[in-house]
Amino acid sequence: MAALPSLANATPIWAPAAQNARHVLLRPMTVRVPDHPFDLRVAVSVSPDADVQQRVLAVYRLFVNGVAVGIGPGRPETSLAGGSQDTVFDEIHIPKEALIASPDKRSLSIALHCFHPDGKDGAWVMLAATMVDSLNRKIAAFGTSEEWFSFNADSIWLQGEVDTGSAYRRVNEDIDGRRLSPISNWMLSDFNPRHTFNRAEVRTLATFPSAKKTAPLVLHTGLLPVRVVPITHDHYFFDFGRERMGGLSLVVPNHTVASWGCEGTVVEVRLSEQLSWFNKHAILYPGLNPGCLECLPIPNFKKFPKIVSRFTLAAGNNVFEHHEYVGLWRYGELRIHSWAPLLHQREPLSISAWAVAYRWRDEAAFSSTSPMLDRVWQLCRDTIKYTSLDTFTDSNVRERTPYEADGHHTVRSYWALSSDRAWPRSSIQFVLNNPTWPTEWKQYTALMVHEHYFQSGDLSLFTENMDLLVNNTMHPYIDRTSNLVNFTAWLVTPECKWYETSQMCKSPMCHADSLTFPHGISDGGKSCDNIDWLPKFREHFVFTPINTIINAFAVRGMELLSQLAFAIGRNGLGQKLSSQANRTRAAMLATMYTKGGMWCDGLCSSTSSTSYHAQHFPLWLGLTPDSGVITALAYLKRMGIAGSTYSSHSLIHGLYARAAGLDFGQTALELMTQCGSHSWCAMLQGDATTTWEHWHAHDGTHSHPWSTTPTSAIVSGLMGIVPLEPGWRKWKVKPAPGNLAFAGIVVPTPYGAIAANFTREQGRLLLDLTVPAQTEAVVCMPLFGATHAESRMTVDGKATIGRTDSEGAGVGAYLCTAKTVRTFEGQRERHARIAVVSAARTMANT
Repeated sequence: MAALPSLANATPIWAPAAQNARHVLLRPMTVRVPDHPFDLRVAVSVSPDADVQQRVLAVYRLFVNGVAVGIGPGRPETSLAGGSQDTVFDEIHIPKEALIASPDKRSLSIALHCFHPDGKDGAWVMLAATMVDSLNRKIAAFGTSEEWFSFNADSIWLQGEVDTGSAYRRVNEDIDGRRLSPISNWMLSDFNPRHTFNRAEVRTLATFPSAKKTAPLVLHTGLLPVRVVPITHDHYFFDFGRERMGGLSLVVPNHTVASWGCEGTVVEVRLSEQLSWFNKHAILYPGLNPGCLECLPIPNFKKFPKIVSRFTLAAGNNVFEHHEYVGLWRYGELRIHSWAPLLHQREPLSISAWAVAYRWRDEAAFSSTSPMLDRVWQLCRDTIKYTSLDTFTDSNVRERTPYEADGHHTVRSYWALSSDRAWPRSSIQFVLNNPTWPTEWKQYTALMVHEHYFQSGDLSLFTENMDLLVNNTMHPYIDRTSNLVNFTAWLVTPECKWYETSQMCKSPMCHADSLTFPHGISDGGKSCDNIDWLPKFREHFVFTPINTIINAFAVRGMELLSQLAFAIGRNGLGQKLSSQANRTRAAMLATMYTKGGMWCDGLCSSTSSTSYHAQHFPLWLGLTPDSGVITALAYLKRMGIAGSTYSSHSLIHGLYARAAGLDFGQTALELMTQCGSHSWCAMLQGDATTTWEHWHAHDGTHSHPWSTTPTSAIVSGLMGIVPLEPGWRKWKVKPAPGNLAFAGIVVPTPYGAIAANFTREQGRLLLDLTVPAQTEAVVCMPLFGATHAESRMTVDGKATIGRTDSEGAGVGAYLCTAKTVRTFEGQRERHARIAVVSAARTMANT
């Protein structure tokens, strides 16, 4: 068993309290190490601050022999309301292959750069390190103590401009190289801290940190730009080729410093996700009027991040590196500001970046006969891979906040791409404790917890949050006479803000009732109906206190929670929720659904509006009757993607889940691959490397994982691969290929990878399947209009008696295996080929 470091053997330390140091450099004397290879295991934690934990991330950066190897620690799962004192610690394993040797091969330098917003008595850091041999036996151990040294670095890392595009007014970093120069090698083994550092001061813990339940974040250093363009002798543009989360590293050699005017010259660094709308060698910088008809009529909408740092040069060689993870960015500019005349020549310098992300393995794969679909899948995959930190968030640029609905869409993509179940679970627990403002966002938590159970087999999220989850369905607001969620008695003033000359409201329908929500939940039960975001994407939805979409979420949430209640033996609760869901469903059909098969936005007696969102949300959530799916399909096919990237999820998943028996996935496939203004194709045409917040480039930021709907839709919809039992022991594959001639996918699960690919040939459909050990699969094959009698099914070349699929709209559209396809005893996996041949139909591409 590995010798793990223990924080119990470490002492909390910081710079002397009198200094009130915000930025602190800490290190011990250089440690002597054995002359044989060893791994290093480090546990590190830093004092909590709710805003820093939520937004800044880089509370500490850990260096080993001068190389950055750790950053964090990130958020705890507990509520951040009321100035939470909860904090977590990272456990970082640095294998011998990753340890950069010191010049003498026998020294080890451990160094920390830490940040706290005020540096007062509440600031501290703890570190414990253990060296282990190849058998994981402890060689040596050490940790923070009064023997460590500290340096107040507030005169080096300075508070710069406020980021006006940040939702929490992030403060940019400036760095003074003149102050840094005397200690520029502070994290290396040849640096003696006795000469310039003070002894660290022991601090007191309010609460002892707990182990983080997810893996530590991974740092990548030395990333190089794909192009650097010298615009003039004092202006450079650079492009790193893709969006990443992190900061900039800049090396300015001595002769370049001299050419730029020597000591005191300021190098201004601007970073951005977007290019200027007028110049391909300039970034989008806040303060410019967009001049864009697609944008809101407000100059830049105050949403474009202002990432700008000023590095002041010292004499000699200069090395600058952001301490803070500044956000997601791809492009940058350097602008040289000198007090002396510059030589009119372009001077050499070294630009690189460091990036941070949650650990990642490329476990999933997808390809098809649609080049656009393949590119869309890759775009979505890269978004999850490069934009995930300690939890899911709306984005890690502007707000950096975990939202429930954003998280729901993100975590479904994550499950489609990764076998890791700890990251989704931790993220879901965080938003349960830290809810956000929209009503439906709370309702999404029931959907996430239920799917977590089926993805992992773990019921703890439900058992630990049962009462809150029931409340989040909006069960407390159900009127016992009408059986509908009715907010009339709880309405409060809508939340609106002024932006420049215009007023923008989150929602016209807000309500609150703190009595029905458990103590400690940060919003006290207040929420506002959202429907879609931005408001311009709501497609004329009419808000009423009795809302069709809110009620549809309530029904689905209660149905799913009732299943979980039965699973843990809470039969009374399960029956209560199931019965209420049935009553609310019946009430909705009686009072909100028209004879023509359209949903009103609220009670049909109160509004005749049957808007776009009132059709696709109930379809996806299972409220639209099977008999009404053909009407919904025709309407949604005509409308296309009229809403936002957020609402495209319910649209596309609803079409696959409810209408595949009618069109075999063709409508959903077309929506994922079309190149209209509301499309992933348009993002790609705009040179996106991660999915955008909204369809139009200038409506928001460019790295929103909630916009990755095709990732999950391809798995559960196009390929039809879903778990039938918790943890994937039994699962189904039911392709809805549309007109694709081929598609193949690899889906990671806790039991191993499922691989499936279908090929459409003249007169038959072939499905090649890899079934992981200890699992079994139900296989359903589309008949494309042929009947059961006209079709023949084989499994590995042997004829089998299939059964007609009886689910949903289009009964009889699929032929399923009568027995499951499973692995045999001792098999690690099974490869099977299922074929359906139709004598009556050619099965040519429909």
